[in-house]
Amino acid sequence: GFHQSNLTVNAVDLLSDYGIIVKVYPNPVPDILVIENQSTDLSRLTLRLFDVTGKMLESKQLKENKEDFTMQIYKQGNYLLKIYTEDDLPVQSFKIIKK
Repeated sequence: GFHQSNLTVNAVDLLSDYGIIVKVYPNPVPDILVIENQSTDLSRLTLRLFDVTGKMLESKQLKENKEDFTMQIYKQGNYLLKIYTEDDLPVQSFKIIKK
């Protein structure tokens, strides 16, 4: 293996094509994860955070193009962050590493 100290998060899966582009950074994340909607579509998005067993830990509606998401309360490990449209259609999925 190799060590990569600075990593930009790319989507694990682009689940649909709604013209919505979301960036999530930094990864690994120490405390605050930034969720950035880079598209011109300002429709409300929902993020859902899951643990490795698939249990949903948190759901939050995003109302701004750039929002902070607190990861301080979660233990070190791997998580899955999924972004959905306001109609509950999947947009993107990200593997998040909490350090």
